[in-house]
Amino acid sequence: MKYIAIKKIKKLLATVLACTTVFGLAGCEDLLSSIASAVTDAIENQVFEDATVDDHYVYTRTEGGGSYYYERLTPEQQQFYKKLRIDMDKFFAGKRELKTYTYEKEEYRVLGHYRYASFDLTKDAALQAFDAFYQDCPQYYAYDGSYMLYGEESLSPVIAAEYDTKAERDAADTKIVEAVQTVGAKLVAGLTDFEVFEKIYEYVIGQVEYEYDEQGNPSVRAHAGNVVGVFDGDKNTNSVCVGYTFATTYLSNVFGVECISVGNDALNHAWNMVKLDGVWYHTDATNDDGNKDQTLFLCSEDVFWKYFDYSAPAYDSGAADSTGRVEILPTVSKDLSYSRFKYRVYEDHCSVDDYLVDQYRIRIPSTYLGLPVTKIEFGFSFGEPKIQEIILPVSMQEIEAYALKHCPLKKIYYEGTAAEYANVNIPLQGGTFSTATVYYFSETEPTENPESYWHYNELGEPTPWAV
Repeated sequence: MKYIAIKKIKKLLATVLACTTVFGLAGCEDLLSSIASAVTDAIENQVFEDATVDDHYVYTRTEGGGSYYYERLTPEQQQFYKKLRIDMDKFFAGKRELKTYTYEKEEYRVLGHYRYASFDLTKDAALQAFDAFYQDCPQYYAYDGSYMLYGEESLSPVIAAEYDTKAERDAADTKIVEAVQTVGAKLVAGLTDFEVFEKIYEYVIGQVEYEYDEQGNPSVRAHAGNVVGVFDGDKNTNSVCVGYTFATTYLSNVFGVECISVGNDALNHAWNMVKLDGVWYHTDATNDDGNKDQTLFLCSEDVFWKYFDYSAPAYDSGAADSTGRVEILPTVSKDLSYSRFKYRVYEDHCSVDDYLVDQYRIRIPSTYLGLPVTKIEFGFSFGEPKIQEIILPVSMQEIEAYALKHCPLKKIYYEGTAAEYANVNIPLQGGTFSTATVYYFSETEPTENPESYWHYNELGEPTPWAV
C-alpha cells in the first residue's frame, strides 16, 4: 500500500513549518514497500471503473475550483481528470455510492478503482493527472488523511468517514457557503485584485490556528487538511498547511483572483502562488499566521526561499518532479515583492503615507478602495529606506516636498507619457526626485529615444527599452 500525502505534519515555531503535503509521497517508504505488493494484488482484484467519458461533457470550472494544472495535462490525462470530476460530482450530489476495500481488517471507503491502462496512461502519468485534479479542485474536500491508494495498475481515492454521508457533506457545504458570504460582504465595489486577495488572506489567517493532536504532533484529522477546517467557524477544528492553502485557493477562485496551490517535498510544505497585475508571487498563509510583518505575503523568489534557509528553490529531483509540478509552476521574480502601503483616505482621493515592506523597488498603485491615489505624503520613507526605483501611476498629481528625500532613488518608472509627467507637482526641494532618471511607459519599443522608455518584462519587472 502506498499512501500519498499522509498528513503527518509538523510546525517548527522558530523557522520552518514542516508538513507532509498533499502533493507527493510521504515518508515510511520501507514499511510501505514491504506491503505494496500485497495491496497491489488486492486492489487489482476489484471491479474497475468504466473509463468512458460522455463526448458531450465539457470541462468547466466550478465554484472554488481552478484549471491551472488541468490546462497543462495531455488530452489522455485530461480525460482521466474529467472522469474523476464526474464521479466526485455524483458523490457530492448523493448519486454515487462509495466502494469498499479492506486490508488487515481496516476498511477503506473509496470513490472507485481506476485502471491506468483504461485511460491510455502510464502509472506516473495517471498520478500526475490525479495530482492536478486534487490541486485544482479544493471544493472536493472529502478525502481521507491518506487520500489515495495506488498500485502498479490502478489507483483508488480514499474518502474520509466524516464526509461519508450526504447529510454530513450538506452540513459542511452550508458552512462553506456562509464563509463565502462573509468574505463577500467585506469586498466593496471598486477593489483591486490585490485588495480582494488581501481580504481573503486576512480572513483565512483570522479563522484558524495551526492544529496539533493530543501528543503535540500536527493533526491528521480530515478537516485539518481541507477547506472545512477553515470555513466551519468552529475554533475547535483548525488547520495544517494544506488547509490554509486550499482555503486560500478556494476563496481566490470564487472571487476572481488567479491563485494556485503548490507543494514541495523538500520542504514538506504547501503554500500558494498568486498572480496580480500580470505578476506571480509566493504567499504562505500558514507561516504568516501570527507573523505581524507577514513576511511571506506576496513575496519574491529570494524572500520566500531565504525564509526557509535555501539560497535557491528547494525543489528536489525525486517524487516531486515525477508528478511534473516543478516544470509547470509559474516563474516568480527573483527580487520583486508586492509593494504595500499605509494610506490617508479623503472623500474623492487618497494619498500614500508610508510603506510596509522595505525593498529597493516599489510600485505605487493607481487606486485604493476604489479611489485614485494622487499624492505621496511628506513623511513617506523616513528612517533608513533603501528604495532605489519607484513605479508611479498616471493618477499621481503631487509629490510633497522631501518625500523620499532619504532614499537613494535612481530610477522613476512613470506609467504615462512625458507630457503627463510634466503635470505632476514635484517641488524643487523634492529630494532625489530631481536627480533620478525618469522613464516613460511604452508597450512596444519606440523607434526614437528608446533609452527614455520602459515596459514590463515577462516576469512583470520594469525594464528600460535600451540601456
